[in-house]
Parts: sequence; structure tokens; C-alpha cells
Amino acid sequence: MKYRLLIICIALFFLLVPVRVQASSLTHLDAVLVLDVSGSMNFADPDRLSFEAMMMFVDMLSVAGDRVGIVTYNDQVVASEPLRLIEGQQDKDEIKDVIANLVVGGFTDITVGLMEAIRLMDAGHRPPNQPVIILFSDGNNYLSPGNPRTDEDLDRDTEQIIIDAQARGYSIYSIGLNYDGTLNHAYIQRFADETGGLSFETTHAENMPDIISAIFANQMEIVIIEAGTLLADGEFQYVTIDIPDDMIVEANITFLSSQPIEVELLDPLMRPIPFDGHWAVFSQATHYAMLKVLTPMQGEWTLRVRGIAGDQIRINLLYQYSLEVMLEVSATEAEAGATIEARVSLLEASEILLQNSAVEIRFGDQSVTARRENGLFIADIPVGDNDFEITAVLEHPNFFRVSDPIAISVTSVEPAPTPPPAPPAIPVAVEEPPEDEAVFYWAFSVVAIAIAVGLAVLSVIAAIILLLRKKRARVFTGRLIIEITDHYTGEKLAPEYRNLIEYGRKADLLSLLRGKGSSLLGGVVLTPSPSAPSHLPQLIIKSNSKDLKFRKDFMEQDASKGIALSMRSELSIQIESENKTVVLRYME
Repeated sequence: MKYRLLIICIALFFLLVPVRVQASSLTHLDAVLVLDVSGSMNFADPDRLSFEAMMMFVDMLSVAGDRVGIVTYNDQVVASEPLRLIEGQQDKDEIKDVIANLVVGGFTDITVGLMEAIRLMDAGHRPPNQPVIILFSDGNNYLSPGNPRTDEDLDRDTEQIIIDAQARGYSIYSIGLNYDGTLNHAYIQRFADETGGLSFETTHAENMPDIISAIFANQMEIVIIEAGTLLADGEFQYVTIDIPDDMIVEANITFLSSQPIEVELLDPLMRPIPFDGHWAVFSQATHYAMLKVLTPMQGEWTLRVRGIAGDQIRINLLYQYSLEVMLEVSATEAEAGATIEARVSLLEASEILLQNSAVEIRFGDQSVTARRENGLFIADIPVGDNDFEITAVLEHPNFFRVSDPIAISVTSVEPAPTPPPAPPAIPVAVEEPPEDEAVFYWAFSVVAIAIAVGLAVLSVIAAIILLLRKKRARVFTGRLIIEITDHYTGEKLAPEYRNLIEYGRKADLLSLLRGKGSSLLGGVVLTPSPSAPSHLPQLIIKSNSKDLKFRKDFMEQDASKGIALSMRSELSIQIESENKTVVLRYME
């Protein structure tokens, strides 16, 4: 009894801490593209739709931060390219070159291709990137007469592939190619249905860009926006593209056309945007063209599009948002009949984005629409009789987000037993405790309360210490764009893109350039800021070199004390002895 007050105080302290989960701010993918290159594909896909579809998927990926692997198979693995980190347009071009040079021929065993894809994903997947496998096939297994494998082997391996993908969280999307009408769609659809992917069927080249866009949009939690269709007249035609807010990191503009087109882009100030890999990237294939605009400013942009007269050009938009969605609940354990408050916050979201968003809170088999209060979305969740999970679904016209679930444990209230009738009262003389004993009990109560408060304070201090340790151990987030200009020759080198998460907690600029630069850059050290909040990360850049001049916001900076570089800001470094300038841009 004498420890009850202490226990209650400690328990209350921990129960008052809300539980939260967070949705990723910017989605990146680890994708393995699996292509059937058996002889039957000469008939099921004579126009090589699958080749172009794979290239389009690569074009849709972020300019830096995603990984791509490739598996081709017939009745054995023909080629296996491990997951490769994309750090710039050159990486994408090299991956597309591999796809363009694939060779078709041989018998078919779909399971060997998917088993190799899972092996590659196991070896190369790096969270928080989302794993996804995309299969292109006619769905038919044709084993060669001398192949020792049997139909029973195929059935066993099919089951094992599904089990392995489910256990690892690998979504499999399947695209059935059916030009000759022999597609076994049910077989490849099962892989998608049982692993959380989607399955498609196509016989026409015109459908493939829509299928790839749907896969990309579903995996990235974004919405395909139809910007309209142009009937080309041989002259430049104008299309207005609305960038509704400044939370968009990349805007993918796809042009679906069977004829070549010309595209020009003007920003909201009507300035032409170069397709140089820093501001925008443009690529074109037989049945599509892709324009990727990087970190576009809010406002109305203008497209100038010229196609061959009579050609129909469909234009679609896919916006990738940098947005953190956080779900919090007031408690993870409650009695049946009680109420739990769920709160959803959108970190750094603009008021326009909040106004256009809605949040649905799902619990068990029920859901409720959250109300907006002071920039938050709040809902009261009734507690039933059984344990359940709470999930938040954010919906916006251009994207959606689904939080991880929070498990809620339900405790039942036991009815109090009926006490037996009390015996008749017997008068008993009550002896007052001695004065010194009363003082002891009073002092003990005060000490117990003091100990409880002290432990609570110690818990807070411990939490702060842990937080500070976490800050000191913080790792890089985001990506760095590096541009070098040689003022002697006037040459501006192609920008280098680096996904900083690959470099842990510390890196020098020369290492980030992979040795391609002045040795002086080896003394420029980058670390994550330990004091910046997690949703507003900063880099700290230090150097003691007197041969380097640092400028930020047109002001010279003292790098020996450390320069803080926030997201979407830049820093220039002048190498006076070589008459070169290095520009660093820190991006999501």
C-alpha cells in the first residue's frame, strides 16, 4: 500500500505520452523489372511494347534516390542486373541502354524470373524505399523437352514466390502481353492479387503508357491528372499547367503520342526553362514523351507543344509531393466504451494544401471523417469490445497518403462482485496514534510524492538526453545537387546528384564528387545538423581552407564556424586558385 502512490504517479507519466506514426515525406522506389524474353514473346509482343514500357517507368522515377534492377528470363535467367542507385540522368540513360539491347529467344519458365527478382530485391533493397516488382509476360510456361523441371516444380515455386513476396512486403505488378490472343492472364494475375499489386492486360501500344502511369501512381500514392488532348496542327500550341503549391518536388508531364513532338516550357514569369538536368529533363520514345520538372515554383506554367498535323497528343500530369503526415492517438490501451482521440498533422503544409485535403480515420471495419481544428485533423474514436487498429488516410486531388496502423488494446470492465452483508457493528474504542507516529505518516506521504515527482522529472531528463543523443547521431536525409563551372573555359559541367542517405553521418565534398574535383574540396566536410527539427533538416558545411570562398544569399560566409544549409537553398564555393565555382543545392 505504501508504494501505490509512487506506482500510480510513474504510470500516469508514461500514459500521458501520445503514440504517433509518420508517413514518408517523399516516396522513393526500389524496383526490379522482370521481362519474359522467351521465343513466345515474338508473337505475344512483336512490337516490343514491354521494352518501351520499362524505359518509360525508368523515366518516371525521381532524378535521384530510386534504385532499379533488371531480370530477363526464358526457361532460365538470361540477364540479371542488380539494383542500381539512380543519382542522375546518366544512370537512367545507361539503364535504358541495357533494356534496348535485350535479346529474345528460348523456352519459358516464369518462376525462375520472379525468384531471381526476389533474390535481387533481398540483396539490394534499402528502406525507406518501397520495394516493387513489375513482371512483363504472356503468362505461359513452356519447358524445353530436356528440362528436368516438371509442372509440379512450377506449382511449388509459384506458391513459394507468393509466400516470399508476402513475407517481405514485395508488391508484384503484372502486365499481360496479349498481341496473339494466347495470354494466360489468370496465372500472372495471381501474383499481383496476393502481394498487393495490380494486374493489367494489353494488346495495343497505345495502352502501355497508361498502364505504366497507373502502376507508378498507385505505388507512389499520387493521382493521374488529365491535362487535356491536343489535335496537332503542325504549329506550336499552348497548354497551361497549374502548380498549385510549393510542396511539389517533381512534376511529371507525359505526352502520349505515336509521333515525335517538340516541347518548350515557360515558368510563371514566362522565362524559358532549359532541359539541362537541373531545372527539367526531357526524354522521348516511340509512343510517349516525358518532361520532368524539378522543384517547380507555384503558379501557372506554360507548355508550347508542336506535333505532326492531325496527331492527337494526350497530356497527363503526376505531381510528387514532399509531405510528412503524422498520426497520433491519445492512448493505445483503453476500456470498452471509452473514446480515443486521433490527430493527424501535415508538417509544413500550406494553407491551400490543407483546404484541399480531407482525412479519413479508419478503425476496425468503420471510418469517420476528421474535422479540421487549428491546422490539425481530429477525430474521436469510440472503443468497442475487441482490439483494433487505427489508420489515417489523407486524400488530396493530386495525391493520397496512408499512415501505418496503430494497434489499440481493449480492456474489459469487470463488474464488481456483490459484497456479503456486513455483520452488525461492534463498538470498538479507537485509540489515537501517538503524535510522533502521525508525524511519521505525514512525512512518509510527502517523501513518497517527492520521489514520484523526482522520478517523473528524471524520466523527462532521460528522454531529453536520448533525444540529444539521437540528434548527435542523426544521419543525412535528402539529396545534394553539385554543379561546377570552370571560368577559364566557360564550361559548366553536368550536375551531379547525390542521395545523401547513402553517406551516413559525415562526408567530404571530394568524396561526394567521387574524386572528380579539386583536392581542396576534400577539406569541405558535410554533416547533418543535430539541432534542426527532423521535418526541416539542414546540412552543416565546414572548412578551414583559406583558398576557398563561401557565399550564401550573396553574402560571404565563415565556413570555419560551420554554415547551415536548409532545404531548397544553395551555397557557392569559389576555388580562387583554379578560377572555378562549385554550387551546392540541398533538395528533398
